Amino acid sequence: MSDQMVVNRFREALGDQLRFEAFRTDVVERIFDPVRRALEAGAWDSTEATRFAAELAEQQRLAATSARECYEVLERRHRREPLEVESSDERARPGH
Repeated sequence: MSDQMVVNRFREALGDQLRFEAFRTDVVERIFDPVRRALEAGAWDSTEATRFAAELAEQQRLAATSARECYEVLERRHRREPLEVESSDERARPGH
């Protein structure tokens, strides 16, 4: 006899985490924007400032790429999870 189908709590938890990760990704993508804008406006004008601005832009790019990739991995996992699972499946239990 098969188990009753119930909500996949693990999938629900992944969905909750996805919303948080979307916010975090947005923050990471924009975190250094005020500094970059200040440098571009001439707040600090020197050869060292130019090198700093270039390194900052590269670090921001790397951080944003990493954040997006993490989000995408979590999103793919979420999409693969079924909406319902058998009641005996560990994904049916809260806190999985």
